[in-house]
Amino acid sequence: LGDQILKETGRRLQAVCKVHAAACVGRMHADQFCLVFPSDISLAAMREEVDYAFNSPAEIEGQAVDITLAVGVALPPADNTTMAQLLRNAEIALDAGRTQHRNWLMYQQEMETSQRADLDLLSELKRAVEQNELRLYLQPKVRLSDGTVGSAEALVRWEHPRRGMIPPGDFVPFAEKTGRITLLTRWVLEHAMRLAASYRALGRPLQISVNLSTFDLGETGFAARTAILAHEVGVDPGDIRFEITESGAMQDPASALEVMNALRTSGFSLSIDDFGTGYSSLAYLQKMPVAELKIDRAFVRNVRPGSDGAALLESTIAMGHRLGLTVVAEGAEDAEEWSLLRAIGCDYAQGWFAAAPMPVPEFDRWCATQLPFVR
Repeated sequence: LGDQILKETGRRLQAVCKVHAAACVGRMHADQFCLVFPSDISLAAMREEVDYAFNSPAEIEGQAVDITLAVGVALPPADNTTMAQLLRNAEIALDAGRTQHRNWLMYQQEMETSQRADLDLLSELKRAVEQNELRLYLQPKVRLSDGTVGSAEALVRWEHPRRGMIPPGDFVPFAEKTGRITLLTRWVLEHAMRLAASYRALGRPLQISVNLSTFDLGETGFAARTAILAHEVGVDPGDIRFEITESGAMQDPASALEVMNALRTSGFSLSIDDFGTGYSSLAYLQKMPVAELKIDRAFVRNVRPGSDGAALLESTIAMGHRLGLTVVAEGAEDAEEWSLLRAIGCDYAQGWFAAAPMPVPEFDRWCATQLPFVR
């Protein structure tokens, strides 16, 4: 099926070249093509032709398949530039576009600086783990019925010795893209387990959520190693909840289901994160041994009572409850959103209206002074 899609992509790009006879197309490698066109054809005209060529789904072995392109564009500057340089620039733009989730992106010189900075951070990330430069932050999940907090999400921050505190948006997405995210997961998981064990020893247990990436799910023996680590740390597995994004779980649902079942068998709790933004199959959702559904912040932001957004939110919460799941809404940022979530029966809310992610000592102080959080 993949080969047929590649062939159809080539045919459609060839059709574009027939419209602009001076243009030519070739396949570079894997699923990457290159379209070369002379400077007397405007970029806008070329984009219009490409968009039109891929506007309708392809019929592949009886299936309707949408083909979408991520496009990096490089135009020659005033001075002489070799074709090799142009291809390189286009690939840099393509890479930047994927990171920014943009389908078309033009090469800019600043992308070079950004890419070098990314590579520097990537090389330093292993050292950051070894030198204990990472910091564990917690963001509370507030029970809307009574304002109590029995769970929180673990998040990572990087305190760089020269650059200071590096925001997660500057290193987590790149770590996810390159597979180095597994280093972060191991660090967060171990520290979250030790923290959860200490809270239980103090008589105030806290369930701590840890995010898993597709790389974590694909690691051989991940579930077994995690169970061994929990035993070594002495944490109650029920005090650790793994958050798996909807899109991550559905990339390879059969394998994800196998790992999730193994984790659940070991006593860990599971959650589907960012629900509503991916392409979840409800049939698989029913099979997943999850206890929690986290509704993505895009469905919460600026939603007001009586709106279509509120109706969608309420129906999603009702669906989660019918599946026997606890429902958490992410990204509740103001009092009106908070009040609406409580009114339509959401179980928990997480967002800056209650508290931003905090270092552990600050989280403890917040719990001591702000609870119950009833607004």
